[in-house]
Amino acid sequence: MGTPGHMAHPFDVDRVRTGQDLIDYINDIVLRLKNKEIAGSVKWDGINTSFKLITNDDGKKEFRMDRGTSHIDSVIGLDAEAALAKWGPEHGMANAVAKLLRIFNATIPQIEPELKKLGMWDDPTKYFNTEYIEGKSNVQEYDQNILAIHGINQFYEKKAQPHAIRKGTSMDRPGLERPIDPVTKKPIKSGGIEIPFDKEALGSLIEKVQPIAAKEGFEVYGDVPVEFDPEGDLDIEKILDTPIAIQVVPGGVETAPLRAWLKGVVHPQDKRITRADGKSVGALSKDAYMAVLKSATDEGIPLSQYLESQEDVKDAINGGIFYHATRLLGQAVKNALTSKAGSVGNHEGVVLRGMEDFLVKLTGDFIVQGLASTHGDKDKQSLTENLVKNTALYPGKFKPPHGGHFNVAKSVLENAGVDKLIVFVSPVTHEGITAEQAVKVWNTYRDYLPGDVDIRIADVSPVRSVYEYIDNEADVGEDLHLILGEKDIGPNGRFKNAAKHGEVRGVEVAEVPIPPQMGGVSATQMRAALRDNDDRTFIAGLPNELNDAEVDDIMITLGGSLDETSGAGGAAGGSAVQGSPAGRGNKPLNVWEPTGSERKKNEFVVEEELVNEVMNYLLGISVG
Repeated sequence: MGTPGHMAHPFDVDRVRTGQDLIDYINDIVLRLKNKEIAGSVKWDGINTSFKLITNDDGKKEFRMDRGTSHIDSVIGLDAEAALAKWGPEHGMANAVAKLLRIFNATIPQIEPELKKLGMWDDPTKYFNTEYIEGKSNVQEYDQNILAIHGINQFYEKKAQPHAIRKGTSMDRPGLERPIDPVTKKPIKSGGIEIPFDKEALGSLIEKVQPIAAKEGFEVYGDVPVEFDPEGDLDIEKILDTPIAIQVVPGGVETAPLRAWLKGVVHPQDKRITRADGKSVGALSKDAYMAVLKSATDEGIPLSQYLESQEDVKDAINGGIFYHATRLLGQAVKNALTSKAGSVGNHEGVVLRGMEDFLVKLTGDFIVQGLASTHGDKDKQSLTENLVKNTALYPGKFKPPHGGHFNVAKSVLENAGVDKLIVFVSPVTHEGITAEQAVKVWNTYRDYLPGDVDIRIADVSPVRSVYEYIDNEADVGEDLHLILGEKDIGPNGRFKNAAKHGEVRGVEVAEVPIPPQMGGVSATQMRAALRDNDDRTFIAGLPNELNDAEVDDIMITLGGSLDETSGAGGAAGGSAVQGSPAGRGNKPLNVWEPTGSERKKNEFVVEEELVNEVMNYLLGISVG
């Protein structure tokens, strides 16, 4: 797929905050590429097989693959035998590693001078950032087998998880000191960074490797520069005139040129939206993009039906338009570029150096094509750009989610080695509390959690969902941490086969135990407090971070009661807050519930108001 480390889409760049910013940024790329102020290179669509030179136990030099994780096999490096044992003979990664290492190990005596000039002879923290392409390795299909060396990267240091060290599966990784993100004030999570290198030395190395590679049926490329095709036609204004149709509510299709949408949208940042099925996704995500893109087609549904709440419609459109504009404008630029490897429009994309202090990429239509990649095909599996992706899976009943659950999630996300937390909520109603109610409570907690959180209702059970994630969704090379209660840990636990499932797909799975009743509270106690209308006990079991309004919302969601003078963790007393339920199972005061024709009329008015509100906000026009 791509090179490890941070490679950003234009919408990932800090200064791109509005639709107009995005237009300006693309125009800036075009101008600076034409003036040769920045450099562009072909981005190949292959299997990332980045590898390094190590000194083995016999004191001899050899190349080994490194996946960038803190697992021992990656830190010391995978040879062909280890890759075969890890992935099996049917797996595309094992075959790719074997062929690549065979080619380069055969040339070590000849390329020793170049390796020393590149600073790689005695430094295994540096590695060749390489794509392996044999036929159709991922989505694009090439007419030749290719080894493409993008450049030289260096790993950042990475601390292994203490539980994994104790288990003997991981070790600390040496490397460059990990920089601090100026926004989060935490160490960045990128696996490594491209470093300056002697381009002549790399060119000489490739020339020496080529004859050996040819015997194996491969062509070796270094960095492949791009330039604008003199006969090409790049018309950004024409792209901006492309009509875009979005269906907000059934029958409420609004069509406007891309430029008009871009004038109204703002970057959704890290905002999340909740789908009608309860799953939370990023407003700026492929999921939301495809929903917006297809909303006015026979394949799609109105956004009001895709989303759980109409309050998320604006954020969904903001994210969808940002994604679509990045796709259309990026493809237009790609189509105007050429290289010695042919038209860039047919490649995965173009990598830009010089726009920022990190790599920027234009992938165009590949944003959509990538959704239908062969990822998951054991013969054609690839490592993604997030080479060191670390995900924590937290399965449970959560009826209801309480302060202990919140503390676990917060502790997990505060670990610099975790990129994302996925919570799997049991779909089974337990003592009157539904999965949907549990998700709503988790979504209230989300604002206080320091990282990317995805709350999902399990299809059958949380256990099944964990296994399905490992089998079907996890990326090759991904580190998974299962956050489990003590009863689920070990050879007799319900997740005892999770590590074996991971091995089949090249996914590392580790169990992370949590103590029972972490935070001094249990769901059983919380349910008892709800049954007994014991506000003091129930509120004391919620996260201290919540404000009164949020506690109120949770009490209403779960059907409990709330006293006027109580706060999160505070003492209860006094009379019930107006509008809050007077007792569990009672309806809130002063709630009008329309029926029959009144409900139908009310829904129509709400839908019409939603269309007007969204269109006025985004396009500055009045509809209806």
